[in-house]
Parts: sequence; structure tokens; C-alpha cells
Amino acid sequence: MHIPDSLYKEILENMPIVCVDVLVEHEGSVLLLKRNNEPARGQWFPPGGRLLKNESPIAAAQRICKRETGNTIVVEKQVGTYNTTWEKGPFALKTGVHSVNIVFLARAKNKEVKLDKTSTEYHWVNKMPKLHPYVKKIIADAGVLHENSKTIRTE
Repeated sequence: MHIPDSLYKEILENMPIVCVDVLVEHEGSVLLLKRNNEPARGQWFPPGGRLLKNESPIAAAQRICKRETGNTIVVEKQVGTYNTTWEKGPFALKTGVHSVNIVFLARAKNKEVKLDKTSTEYHWVNKMPKLHPYVKKIIADAGVLHENSKTIRTE
């Protein structure tokens, strides 16, 4: 369900939002997307977005991955729940953005990716590149990549 921007801005100013992030794995690589929107514009993140009212977190993970990557996933496990705060958001905000993020590890059926407008690039990485601390933490907690390379190896 889409809510008007004015209402969403008011929500962001006054309370945290619940988001779902998905570490999509395929044959030892994890999918990262270069964000086109605030917060974290221009940084590498997994697919993610808001949990909608009356939607289960797993259904949100599947919906978000399909929309952002064109790929169908199978959710394997919940990695954890995390708390993030951002100074910048999709609007000029006085209080920044506070989100509670439910993170899942999922398997992609293939490596085909068709990006939507929320991302500008994608990479399948098999070694931990230099990333935002939140992204490094969730990847480490999922146990899917190792921080032993200074370069991004992509496919």
C-alpha cells in the first residue's frame, strides 16, 4: 500500500519504520546493489525496503527482491534484527530516519538481475569488499563472506 509522501514524511519525523533487508546468495556470492535513494545513496547494500501493513516479513523479502532485482528467492533463515539511524532520508527531515531492520538470508534461483529505479548498479561479490558498517555486520552475522580481500571480485 502506498501512502502519500506528506504522511510518510510525518511518520519518519516521529517514529521508526520497520524494514526488511535480504542477503541474496547464489553459488557462494552475495548480491549487492548501489543505492539510488537516500538514505545511503551511492553505497552498496542488499535489496531492502519497508514492511507493509498486514505483510509478513518473509512475504516482504520476496516482494522486495522481485521488485528490486527481478529475481525470485527462497528465504533460508532470519539473520537477525538490527537498528539503524540515518541523518539523511528521502525528504528534508529534522530528525533523520530511524529503522528497525529484519534481515534474511535467501537463495536466488539464478544470477539474472533486472534492476528497478531504486538502484544504479549491481555486483555479485564473493569476498567482503569495503562496505558500510551495517552491511558488513549483517554479512558477517549471516556467515556468507569473509573479509580477506581488498578488491571486489564480481561476476
